[in-house]
Amino acid sequence: MVDVSVVPYVGQTFIIPGEVCHPDWTSCVIDGPGPNDCLAGGPRLYYTLNGDTLWKIAGRLNMTVDSIKCGGDGCSSKTNCTNGICPGGGGSQYSTNETIPAGQFIKIPMCYPSACDIEPYTFSQGVYKDLADKYGSTVGQIQMLSPTYNYSYIANEGGTAPPIGIAKNCRLLSSNYTILD
Repeated sequence: MVDVSVVPYVGQTFIIPGEVCHPDWTSCVIDGPGPNDCLAGGPRLYYTLNGDTLWKIAGRLNMTVDSIKCGGDGCSSKTNCTNGICPGGGGSQYSTNETIPAGQFIKIPMCYPSACDIEPYTFSQGVYKDLADKYGSTVGQIQMLSPTYNYSYIANEGGTAPPIGIAKNCRLLSSNYTILD
């Protein structure tokens, strides 16, 4: 997936699809964090990419920034977290727009009970946002299920694209749910 806000490595080549979403410059763009305090269906660990910030991760997962800040620190964003700080010295070590080093794992709060149907998918063109919209998941869930996938590398080096994991039909299994930190 190409993210225009990520600075490429020197010498890195990108394959840009000829047609992406609708050519309106908005339908393919994640416009910011969403309203959710937890992720329906998981997974629980987000592997950071070059240029990630808590704001970008929250947008990819359709979650609030505070829930991402507090989710991995043992406090529920609904009950114990105020402005990204957990009582008793918890809280995130990163500010909202601070760049997080690539390769870190960020623990994401998950809604329980919830589920997603996980299926392999051969991804050869397009953008994750299209897949997430089509299958009822989020860009972040697709990235979390296939954290090291690089379509541009496969296209440049030849061969066939390996399958990625697609979270489909992500949903709460009850109207009464708990946030697992």
